[in-house]
Amino acid sequence: MKNLINLNSSALKAAREKAVLSQSEVAEHLNMHQTTYSKFESGKPSLRLELLLSVASLLKINPNDLILFNNSDIGFTLHSNVNTEPWLKNEISKELEELVSKVEIIRKKLEHL
Repeated sequence: MKNLINLNSSALKAAREKAVLSQSEVAEHLNMHQTTYSKFESGKPSLRLELLLSVASLLKINPNDLILFNNSDIGFTLHSNVNTEPWLKNEISKELEELVSKVEIIRKKLEHL
């Protein structure tokens, strides 16, 4: 089962343009075809957490800036083929926060190189 994060496609495109990168450059960094990446900017609704963190790191933005939050707001919406228990969503939300913190620490270290 893959956990998918709701993606804010317009925020992704704006961040890429602000970073002055082409879709091809971002796609190459993410090891995918440009046509695959372009689907994320043109409305593909979700992507894997690992990919979200990679693109946010490349664009030097907070991953939360690329997430579409839902009204119940645990930080993101978890998609799966089965109903997910609220306690599991809470655990995944905590895991996401920890990963975001780790990415931010790494980003800050890289800035000082």
